This record gives sequence, C-alpha cells and structure tokens, in this order.
Amino acid sequence: MSSRLSVLATILGLSSGCASSSLEECSFGRYYATCGDGVVSVVGCDTSTGECRWFSGDVPDGHVASDCPASDVCCHMGSGPGTTWPFTSWAPDGAVLETARRDLDVLRNTMVTASAPLGVPVRYADDVVDPGLGSIECDSTSVGFPCAVDVELGLERLGTRLVGEAFEIVLHAVAAPNRLVLEVVPNGDGSSHARVYSLTDGTSEGGPPQRTCAGWNGLIEGDGELVLGREPGSDTLHGVLDLDVVVARSRAGHLTVRF
Repeated sequence: MSSRLSVLATILGLSSGCASSSLEECSFGRYYATCGDGVVSVVGCDTSTGECRWFSGDVPDGHVASDCPASDVCCHMGSGPGTTWPFTSWAPDGAVLETARRDLDVLRNTMVTASAPLGVPVRYADDVVDPGLGSIECDSTSVGFPCAVDVELGLERLGTRLVGEAFEIVLHAVAAPNRLVLEVVPNGDGSSHARVYSLTDGTSEGGPPQRTCAGWNGLIEGDGELVLGREPGSDTLHGVLDLDVVVARSRAGHLTVRF
C-alpha cells in the first residue's frame, strides 16, 4: 500500500475486514486479487458476502471459481429466460446475490488487475471542503449514468473502507437507483490511481433478483483527477472528482463529483 493510503487508513481508523484469512495472503483490491503464481485469470466470488473479483492465480478458500473463459465470463444459463451466469453450482440469494450481481456486471465488461485498467491520478490535499450533501454535475446527458438526466443530483456517502491494498468509496445518488464506486489503488511508487464504476441498485425485473449478469454497469473511462483529503479536525474523507468521460473513444461530456 502506498504511504499516503496507509496514512489515510490510520486517520480514518479503517481495517480491511477480510471475510477469508486465505484472501489476506493475496494482493487484492475491491475487484481484483493476485494469489499464488498470478498466471491464470478467472472470476471468483466470496460465498458469504457475494463480493466478486478477477483472480490472477489461485482462488482462495471461501470463494467459488467460475469455469467460464475470460472472453465469456457469464457462459452458463442464469435463473430466468435469456439470462446468463458464471457458475453451475453456486446459487446465492438475498443480499449475497445482490452484491454478486453488481460485481459481476462490472467484471463481465472489464478484466481488472492492480494496474489495469489505469484510472485517473489521485492527488491529496488537506483543504478539501466538506460539501455537506454531495453532488454530481454533468455538462452532457450522453455520458449515461450518472449524467442520464439533465439535472444536478444530490449524493450521499454509503461508506469508505480499506479493501486489501485499495480504498473503496461508495456514493449513492439521491432519488435515483444508482451508485458510484471509487476504487483507489496504489501504483507501487507512492502514488495512486482511481477507477470509477457506475452501478445500479436493485433490479429491473420488478420481482426477486435473478441470477444473471446484466452487463449494465461498469467502468466509467476518461481523463481527469481525483483530489482526496480531510477537513482539519475531522476524520471524514472528502474529495472532488473531475472527469472528461470517454465513450467509444470520444469525449462524451464532463463529470464533477463532490463528496
């Protein structure tokens, strides 16, 4: 972990809270893990929490590994007509299924490692101001969520935690069934980069969640910067994300997130 991430972890009183001691032997973040020789890449999920990752190497105890190829992450039939799923024998439900669905939607579209895809650079500052209720501002609706509607959205923080060597910051759009996840990952040279993911809460079927990889969520690509810091006298992490969003290799609009 980079020195700045270590300092922030100490300031915020965060611990990795790993569900499996075997996972602690890996180098991992929210959506990736390198275990053992780190050669073969497969998708695996924690059977108790539903958290899923791209594993390079071994899949640790307490996790179920998919036998689907990396080119077709969800190669098996899901629980409903036309749905797909990575596993033949793992059938979670409830909150575990909801977490797995969100994670698999990300992993289906993007192979994640510590270094790829490379996110935006992270800069640390001590004078980042608490915005109160956070906000999402966009200059174009062509970005998609969180800019699918031409209105500024309020933003709530769902949590900040240390996940292995990375930070996860989860933000929820007020009055919208969506969330943003910022994964802050060390580069190995004292600096960090941040990946931005768009996730959907709940289901679109109007009924109980099905075992399926919908593929609606995923990485928000672009160029910009994440500035992180804490207000003097506070243990709460604040930040500002400025991102020129790229869709199909073209600039789609500008996104500003304050939290």
